[in-house]
Amino acid sequence: MSDEHKQETQETRETVQQEMPEQWQEEEKRQDKQRRRLLATQRARRILSLVVIVAIIVCVVLGIVFHDALNFDQIRRSMAYRNLRSDENGTVETFTYNSDTSNIFDSFNGGLMVASSAGYTLFASNGAELASENVYLENPVVDSGDTLVVVFDAGGRELRGMDKKGLAFSLELDEDRGIFSARVNEDGWMALTAQESGYKGAVTVYDEDHNRVFKWNSTSRFVSDAVVSEDGNWMAAVTMDTSDTAMDSALVVYRLNSEEQYSSCPMGALIPLDLRFDNTGIHIVGSSACLNIDRDGSLKGRYSYGNYYLRDFSMDGDGFTALLLGKYRLGGGQSVLVLLNNKCEVIDTLTLEEEVVSISAAGRYITVLYADKLEIYTDNMALYSTYSGTGSARTALTREDGSVLLASADSTRLYLP
Repeated sequence: MSDEHKQETQETRETVQQEMPEQWQEEEKRQDKQRRRLLATQRARRILSLVVIVAIIVCVVLGIVFHDALNFDQIRRSMAYRNLRSDENGTVETFTYNSDTSNIFDSFNGGLMVASSAGYTLFASNGAELASENVYLENPVVDSGDTLVVVFDAGGRELRGMDKKGLAFSLELDEDRGIFSARVNEDGWMALTAQESGYKGAVTVYDEDHNRVFKWNSTSRFVSDAVVSEDGNWMAAVTMDTSDTAMDSALVVYRLNSEEQYSSCPMGALIPLDLRFDNTGIHIVGSSACLNIDRDGSLKGRYSYGNYYLRDFSMDGDGFTALLLGKYRLGGGQSVLVLLNNKCEVIDTLTLEEEVVSISAAGRYITVLYADKLEIYTDNMALYSTYSGTGSARTALTREDGSVLLASADSTRLYLP
């Protein structure tokens, strides 16, 4: 637009305004002020929104970078246990039960499962009993996931399953059948390994509603253990036989929608002690080595103990397995705490000079229990907390938030770092 044209337009506007009634001019001025005020408000809101978004991004980044420094787990514990009163040592007596030297323990849903030769009791997080039964368990075994905990007598015929409300289901096998193993995944699926008449063993898989969805009967090799994958689509079983007087073990994998064996992997003389099945493979802690096996049967990782003996272990850490290795089978001397990733690669090691009672892992924490104290480490082997009031505790159960249950013969206390 030329300057001459602009001048004509301005003159025309002034002429129109002069000819407009005075009230019209006032109305136009008022509307003009409102438009300007609205534009200013919108600009301010946009700027404020940007400031808030940037602040959120900064907080997230700082939370990731300074996770240990800010210690979100401590905040989490403060909120979760704010109504509990701890003693001067930082512990709270939470669960009490009958004293029994055969007691075994498992942490479940914030509470505690206690099983012994005399029966079992499941406690809620507030100490209330959710389920209890006086039943003879010659060799009590407990296994749990996020939503289900099971207890059974190894070699016996009965099994009980409990959820956060109490007893959820019961199983009783036929007279000629005995339970070897029962393993629960995080979603409540269960693989039950047992004797089967006319076969060398059988694995039955139950879904989260406790319905039987798969069964495999082994005709050629004994079956000692099995596990369901986290996604509920696969089952892996440990089979064993003797060859020239030596133990010969193998892992077999099945799809739950097929009766055909999907894959297998020989494990030689290794005796599997525990196993997990997630999206990174099947993880096995054995008598002489740890293995990571893909579901296609290929060996993806192996860590051998060499000249050391396995004294204790925990597979409950978030993305790692904790091993306690020693030079002597029955204890004494130094021990080494070893952390392995899912590929059986060493994350870190720590030499421990004192005699260790047990180790336990959960989340990103590892607890080492001694006769008179405990030490909590993070998954990068940094010392997180030390507590010297363990008393007669013989088992430490680490929880994902870094708290620890200290179980003794007749009571369990909660330690809050």
